[in-house]
Amino acid sequence: MSFSALWSLILTIRTKNWYFIVGFLMVIFLVTANLIRVFYSESTGEYFLLGVFVFVLWWIYIAITKKVKPRVYEILEMAAKPVNGTANGFTNRPYVSGSTEFLRYEMKAFSKFLLKHLIALPYYEKNRTVILLEYSFKHVLNLRSDCSGLTHIIFNEDGHVLVNISRKYYLKYKEELTFDQLCDSLGHLFIEFLEFFKQGEGKRIIDRMNSI
Repeated sequence: MSFSALWSLILTIRTKNWYFIVGFLMVIFLVTANLIRVFYSESTGEYFLLGVFVFVLWWIYIAITKKVKPRVYEILEMAAKPVNGTANGFTNRPYVSGSTEFLRYEMKAFSKFLLKHLIALPYYEKNRTVILLEYSFKHVLNLRSDCSGLTHIIFNEDGHVLVNISRKYYLKYKEELTFDQLCDSLGHLFIEFLEFFKQGEGKRIIDRMNSI
C-alpha cells in the first residue's frame, strides 16, 4: 500500500496530472483507517473508511472517463487507420515523416500537454524534442533517457519530424501493415496534434482519442 501511494504521488509530480492524487489519498486513508482501528479505536477508524469509500467512487469515475489512462493504444490505432497496404514489414531504421513549423516555447507547452494527458513522455535534447510513446518506470523516474529501439517521434528544431516504431509495438498489429506508411501516418498524426494545440484546440486531441 505504501508503494502504491508513493507511485501515485510520483506520477502526480512527474506528469502534473492531479487526478493521480486521488489514488494517493485513497491509499493513505485506507492505511490510516487500518492503523487507527488496530491501535486506537475501531469506531474512529470507520470514519476514515468512509473517506476511503468516497475516494474509491471518485477513482472509478476517473477511470471511466480515462483521466489517468495511458493513450498509446489509441495512438497506434489512429495511426493505422489511413494505412491500406500490408507489404514491406518492419525495419529498424527511423523514418522521416514530413516537417512542420513551431517555436521552442510552443513545443515545450505541447510536450507538457502530452505528458499531463498521458499521451507521451517528452525528452528535451539539444536542437530537438523526443516524444516517447513506449516507456518504462525508469523513464518516468528519469533513470533512463535512451530512446533507441523504442517507439518515439522526434521534432527537430529545423522542423523535420522523424518517427521510429519498435518491433514490439509493430507486432501488436494483427496485420503486417506497410511499415513506411505506418510511420508516416504516426508522424503526421502528431503534426496534426501540434497544429491543434497551437490553435488552442487541445481538447480536440483528447476527444479524438476518446472516440476510439
